[in-house]
Amino acid sequence: MKSKEIRRALLYTILVASILSFTQVFKFSILELSSLKSVEKFGDLRLVLHWAECFSQFGDSVYQAFNPTVSCSGYIYGHLLLPILTLLNVSVQQTNVLGFAFLVSIAGTFTYLGYMGRKKNIFVLLIVLSPPIALLVDRANFDALVGLLILLSAIYFSRRYETISLVLIGISVLIKFYTLPLLILAILLSRSTRSKILGLTLLIVTGTLALIDINRIQTPFPNGYFAKFGFSVWGLYAQKLPSVENRDYLSHFATIVVALLVICTILKLRVKVAKLNWESGRLTHLQVLTIWYLTVHFSCFAVGMSYDYRLFFIIFASVGYLSASELIISTVEKYVISALLLLSCWLTFPVPFFAPIGDLALEGLTFWLLFRVMSPLFASVRRGDEVSLR
Repeated sequence: MKSKEIRRALLYTILVASILSFTQVFKFSILELSSLKSVEKFGDLRLVLHWAECFSQFGDSVYQAFNPTVSCSGYIYGHLLLPILTLLNVSVQQTNVLGFAFLVSIAGTFTYLGYMGRKKNIFVLLIVLSPPIALLVDRANFDALVGLLILLSAIYFSRRYETISLVLIGISVLIKFYTLPLLILAILLSRSTRSKILGLTLLIVTGTLALIDINRIQTPFPNGYFAKFGFSVWGLYAQKLPSVENRDYLSHFATIVVALLVICTILKLRVKVAKLNWESGRLTHLQVLTIWYLTVHFSCFAVGMSYDYRLFFIIFASVGYLSASELIISTVEKYVISALLLLSCWLTFPVPFFAPIGDLALEGLTFWLLFRVMSPLFASVRRGDEVSLR
């Protein structure tokens, strides 16, 4: 970018960061209406830094099942994070500094997607102030760091620095396991044999280490549907119905039925819109960003239940898609995607009664983007077309 554009981008980053900081400092966040606000500022970050201090003293005992009477128990992330934090001598006392650094990284990502795509409007503001972003900022979860790694990986990949891109994804896998499918996709889209060999090596190493870490973890992963999303959410809703005997059967049935209805509807609608030309071998930086964030979101969505702050992956994927395709998609599709995204973000934990509507909108948005974006890409890979980037 030119110097004038850089200044404008910096101003936009400062603006978004200021808005997010204002909600934290003056308690103007939507979280004030829910029970999910951290007791201490940047609660998730503070907890991870506490685990890192425990790790330096007690080692892998932090993996024991969570017990409220044992302060160092309940760690559920990748092992790599702990020695890195210990090596960098990061302590709990630095929580606020790192928390606001995460906040700035979120603002910077919005700048890259919004500024580069010229999406500086009320839509972006509503997304910035939405409950999932508010929850992510309030907790300062390390998912924000993963989001930054994905952003940098996509930028490097689009600029032909595939080695750096693959390494960044590999690091993210060792922090949060759900980015492993992105590494597989990046290998498929890599153009050089050297990149593919490196990617396969990283896949084997990080996949093995991730399995070892998962086996170490004794604390259950997220369950339930409050402030969470995922493919199995309909089964959890179904289990709450009264006078139902075989609830496990109903749970699986509800999940499958909703998915089939959504997928069939999307397949019928998809033939009525113009096909995306993303398989032509000319992926732009915004297209790569969309693909990267969409892949990570679907990984979180398909595996099980994830906390609502991880909705920021579909937020970035959707904004990136709208920016990358603004001259291609129809006005109707643009408004439908925007509406589905807003419903997915706002009909969540602050209004539990309407959460099923938000979950339905999210499922529709997820599968629509998945079919629209991934279909031409995989068709291109099957044909053996060379995937180039500009």
